[in-house]
Amino acid sequence: MPNVISQRFESFLSFNRYRYLWVALALMVVAIGCYVFAPVKTEHNGGTWFGYTLGVISVGLMVWLAALGLRKRLIGPGKWSQKGRTSAHVYLGIALALVATLHTGFQFGWNVHTAAFGGMMIVIVSGFIGVAIYVTVPSKLSENAGSQTFVELKSQLDQVNLQLDKVLFELDGPSLKLAERVLKADGVLDSPLRALLSKVELPVFEQFRDSIQQARNAGTIGRDLSLTVLRLTQSKAALVKRIRLHQRYKALIGIWLAVHVPFTLFSILLVGIHIFAVFYYW
Repeated sequence: MPNVISQRFESFLSFNRYRYLWVALALMVVAIGCYVFAPVKTEHNGGTWFGYTLGVISVGLMVWLAALGLRKRLIGPGKWSQKGRTSAHVYLGIALALVATLHTGFQFGWNVHTAAFGGMMIVIVSGFIGVAIYVTVPSKLSENAGSQTFVELKSQLDQVNLQLDKVLFELDGPSLKLAERVLKADGVLDSPLRALLSKVELPVFEQFRDSIQQARNAGTIGRDLSLTVLRLTQSKAALVKRIRLHQRYKALIGIWLAVHVPFTLFSILLVGIHIFAVFYYW
């Protein structure tokens, strides 16, 4: 069965035969051509008529792209689908980086104007990271979850824990101590940062399996009980891994959005200050 989520997210780069890639390339070629041949009386900078023209285009692109990124709609067919808006967001964001750089005339300094440019470039670079995340993570998320939802995975883990709890009381010695740790091992993590940084494979499961094998070889645990315990332990280890991977992928997207969106708004604020300063001291 085709990976629906992967198809929905991976194809935004090639949306409508790379329509917005060609639009962005055309915009960049025109901007470079005009920059080279524009009849300016002095060296290029943001204060020439051509610099103001590129500045207006840059601000328009920036506000429009921010609006595209902040809109929350379902992905669907059509000219203005979320997939199309995402494609425009990516490629025109790249064009914005070039147009804004030409707007500056490569004149930089320790001032609010360069700060506005730097803030915008940070947002664009973080956008590249976002593209990499949205191209790779959704397919991994779908592959990890299979046909199950996160709630279903958690419910399955609870059932395995109940079964383990019924059989582990028959153990004793070192195996019993490890069994208590296995029961306490939980796949659900309480914060996105922990989900991103915590291990997905816990060593306690492997240690417990080794302990059960040794106990069975020593004759201190029956064959049927050991097989049941090993089967349930293997099931729990696999579920914990899948749940933690699910949370890690979700956390990766969430943390990126928590950085990219505020930086976008802050960048727009800096650009607003930049524009105010230009006209105030004009």
